Amino acid sequence: PGHVGLVSSAMAAVEAAERRLYVATPWPFVAWAGLLAMQIISPDPAWSWLLVGLSVLIAFSYVYARVLRDGVACRRQTLGTWVVAGDRLLERFTLANASGLPVLWGQVVDFSDVPGYRVDRVETVPPQGQREWTTAGVCQRRGVFRLGPWALRLADPAGLFRVEQLYPATTTIMVYPRAALLPH
Repeated sequence: PGHVGLVSSAMAAVEAAERRLYVATPWPFVAWAGLLAMQIISPDPAWSWLLVGLSVLIAFSYVYARVLRDGVACRRQTLGTWVVAGDRLLERFTLANASGLPVLWGQVVDFSDVPGYRVDRVETVPPQGQREWTTAGVCQRRGVFRLGPWALRLADPAGLFRVEQLYPATTTIMVYPRAALLPH
């Protein structure tokens, strides 16, 4: 109940993301075609059971990945865009899962160009739940830098399908030099 408002507000960010679902590896489909060929060439109940089992695994994995693609969103908030060299840059991430399936791993991958600042992270989220975390990094070089774009990567439990949500929005931050104290 307490998560509903936060999950729905974080889900609004999913509209800004480009969501893609793709096959992670072709080998299960190659195995499925081989089992089908064996069943046609030399029919046997063993081939049938393996074919049905692999078909169920592929179908389950595809449905799981589609649910994650449509029901999971991530939000990134920069806590201040005006920073002095030597100060900490803070950002808050919210990974929200509005689906009925758990997120076994959600990987945040950042493409920012701030020197020494890394926010890449892997999190899990229960069904209808969310995770929040804050990242911090010290801005050691002055200049104009870009936060973002970034991506969220997910997968089904068997790893047959991958989901990638690309967040193209960027935030520009200015790291000012530290003011020096001059003698009287």
